[in-house]
Amino acid sequence: MGAAVLGVGSLCAAEPQVQADLWLNSISPNGKWAASQYMYSVHIVNLETGKIYDYVPEGQGQFGLGMGNCISNDGIVLGARYDGDISYWQNGEWKDIPTNDAISVYPGGITPDGKRICGYYNPGTQIDKNREDNIMQIPVIWNQKEDGTYSEPIGLPYPEKDWTGRLPQYITLNYISADGNTIVGNVQDCAGFTATPIVYTVNDKGEWSYTMPLDKYYNPNHIEMTPFPESPKQPQLTDFMTEEERAYYEDICASYEGDWESGPRNPENYGDFMTAEELAKYNEAFEKYKEELAAFDEEWTKANTDLWDAISQSTYIDFNSVLLNHAGTIIAATTSVEDPEHTDMWGRPLTIAIPLVIDVKTGELTKLDKLSGLIPNQVLDNGILVLSYGIYDLANCGQLLLPGQEETVSAYDYIAAKDAELGKWMKENMTHEFEEIAVDEEGNFQFDDEGMPIYVKREAMATGMFTFDEEMQVALSCVQNGWPTEESDPDVYSYIMKGDLAGIKGVSTDGAGFGVRAMRGGVIAVQGNANVAVYDMSGRCVFNGRAANATINTGLASGIYTVRATDGKAVKTCKVAL
Repeated sequence: MGAAVLGVGSLCAAEPQVQADLWLNSISPNGKWAASQYMYSVHIVNLETGKIYDYVPEGQGQFGLGMGNCISNDGIVLGARYDGDISYWQNGEWKDIPTNDAISVYPGGITPDGKRICGYYNPGTQIDKNREDNIMQIPVIWNQKEDGTYSEPIGLPYPEKDWTGRLPQYITLNYISADGNTIVGNVQDCAGFTATPIVYTVNDKGEWSYTMPLDKYYNPNHIEMTPFPESPKQPQLTDFMTEEERAYYEDICASYEGDWESGPRNPENYGDFMTAEELAKYNEAFEKYKEELAAFDEEWTKANTDLWDAISQSTYIDFNSVLLNHAGTIIAATTSVEDPEHTDMWGRPLTIAIPLVIDVKTGELTKLDKLSGLIPNQVLDNGILVLSYGIYDLANCGQLLLPGQEETVSAYDYIAAKDAELGKWMKENMTHEFEEIAVDEEGNFQFDDEGMPIYVKREAMATGMFTFDEEMQVALSCVQNGWPTEESDPDVYSYIMKGDLAGIKGVSTDGAGFGVRAMRGGVIAVQGNANVAVYDMSGRCVFNGRAANATINTGLASGIYTVRATDGKAVKTCKVAL
């Protein structure tokens, strides 16, 4: 596995960048480092120096990135080799993390200072030695030592039973808070049908404990579920043979090369290898087994029906969909539900995503039904929820839900309101002509008389999936190439945009005798004498007032608005974030 260090020009400059063949969806909290994983290739980008460290598959041992917030402020990038070992990258070098020779290691997140890592792996014989069950993965952490290396893995406590009362398949850890004291992951149920969010916290004594914040939303109507029965053991022919008969039978089975349907010593002619009395006992046992199997099937069907009745009434999360903000106070996740009103081209109900927000402290769940179809991919400490319509729904993909709002704004509208020049660049570089299957007013796909899909063309912005640094000074976006292109064109693109994307921009007043500036808390400051009108995203006028050298408290909630200011001569308009 070699590494190529490539200069990419001035990524540290303020000018936005287009990067082909990169899928940049991980960024350090300070906005200095970014990472891409696509088709088994990993690229690590220093956004200040402009260097790209390129790791592409060369035989065995290629790397993947961590499942959560996997980059520290100092450029430690958490990953894993596909031969099963967890690793981290730092200063151009991959280094191993102790695993106690465990297998199937999955890295999750790392704190901004690199002091703690979370993840999960198969315990093997090294952790919980006395357990005799078959749990596949358990949660672990690694603490950084004084010399900068990492400790042996520390196993965390975990539930012995899933919400159905059975042994979980595995427990994952994906995201860790900035202080390293809150970690979130999933508990996968015994059958693998549902994932339950789990939250870990540590006290002053270093003792870890967990909570299950959505437990009350699983089987909310308290269906009394039938336990799944143990399958009856099927009797074997050899169980009724003597040792000599069994040895003879097994020898014939091992050496038989003739026609299995004929021959004097066909291994399926059981009577040739045992007495009539032994064969009768076997047949009697087999008849009893069939009765037990019929009862088992009946009991299993009842247990399975109870389980799915409970699942259908539960609010459960999609596997590995949990996200955590750096403060460790807000979880975002996704639940998937069937949409019977819309079908795919085969007439099957579409499955749509519903975003969920969970308060870590109270466990309160907010189900964002109005945002159906959107998938959360980041939660910021300022309360902004970053979402997308998924990697395959390209046009106008990136969306932001601002605090106190019920509807999202597009990433383009938000960024253009902050920086008009950057918005102009986005429109020029992210607009493409798409070819897609036509849909009717109800959202159903359209077909011609021969049953073939009807395609239409439209021009739209492919803004992609967005990720921001914690201060919103850097925005990354990645998008799959879904527009008609040459065969040699890249499959994916990433965009790197820098600017004060959290700040407030004033209304342009060049050439006018007045100035207007939008401020936090819904306040508008006026220099000079001007009439100010504020419009929401639907075009409705939500404020209208006149002021001279004063501040106007509009009383408006946080959101994206259009401000129109005029002194009777000049008129200036601008999108702003209040």
